[in-house]
Amino acid sequence: MNDVITFLLQAAEAGEVIEIIYHGGSQPGAVRRIAPIEIDGDCVRAVCIATRAVKHYKLAKIEISSDSAHTSYSAQRAPATPKPANLHEAIQPYEDEIRGLGWELVTEPNRATVFRRFKNGKLRKTYDVIIEYYEYTYTGSTIGPDGTLTKVQEKSRRPWYVRCSDDRHSTFKELAGAAARFAEFAREAAVALNIAPRDA
Repeated sequence: MNDVITFLLQAAEAGEVIEIIYHGGSQPGAVRRIAPIEIDGDCVRAVCIATRAVKHYKLAKIEISSDSAHTSYSAQRAPATPKPANLHEAIQPYEDEIRGLGWELVTEPNRATVFRRFKNGKLRKTYDVIIEYYEYTYTGSTIGPDGTLTKVQEKSRRPWYVRCSDDRHSTFKELAGAAARFAEFAREAAVALNIAPRDA
């Protein structure tokens, strides 16, 4: 199982889509294409590529599909899926759902946010969920000979940042995974904050 966990964690780190045979759910033994997010106890939390929903898959029900494998657990790399060209394209599959939950969705080229409205209908100034792009990561500071403090930055390996107003946050290398987490946070925050759905 350790090999599988390592593989799933590597896929999550790289934002990769992988293919597994899953002996659980409504179709035991079916091939599933997933984008792992993290290991959560005895499960892997991942985006189901077919439904774009975030689901939990029991590690014990993941079976190898490679003829060369010698363990009872496995996953194999799947053909790459088309990557979204930009943030708008990545979020587009979730837009109707997010707005239907009662959120006001505001999108920009490298940022998208969801806001609540006051009872009078005015938009709040602070966001509840955000996804944004940071090209560089702050790594520290240096002091020059003249005493000037300079920030040290490096190119970010995981430039997509997703944050919820309750301080939960995640970073992603790939935009598709970040968009899925953004939608997940929006769903969870809508429940936690008791937001009225649009059609209510």
